[in-house]
Amino acid sequence: MVEIDRYKILPFAVHHNHEFMPCQEPVGFLIKADTEQLVYITDTSHVDYNFPDTTHWMIECNHSNNLIEKSLAECRIPLSLYERIRCTHLSIEQVIELFKANDLNTCQEIHLIHISKGNGDAEFFQRTIQELTGIPVYI
Repeated sequence: MVEIDRYKILPFAVHHNHEFMPCQEPVGFLIKADTEQLVYITDTSHVDYNFPDTTHWMIECNHSNNLIEKSLAECRIPLSLYERIRCTHLSIEQVIELFKANDLNTCQEIHLIHISKGNGDAEFFQRTIQELTGIPVYI
């Protein structure tokens, strides 16, 4: 943990490895300041941890499994890109499961980041997560 003024910053391991895009020690961040806590997660295939008492989430919601499967089937993306995305980025389905696994009682807002233009749907993602959590969601 690193402390800078009133901020305590704890990096944690994420998974952003692919044979064509190896990544040296990728991390997410848990940032605490007074009574607030931000979790920042992007560029990962999955999350190994739960984050109790989080007030703010900034999380990748890169693609929808349905949309990326459709892109592959319609030859709009090559198999290599499909595999890289699936191995290095969170889907809306994974974000839903992550939020279901975490206690969101203290959460004040959620920010969805790193949304794919071709394989994501920002408005659908925002609506889906907001309906699931009852928490304001921003893109």
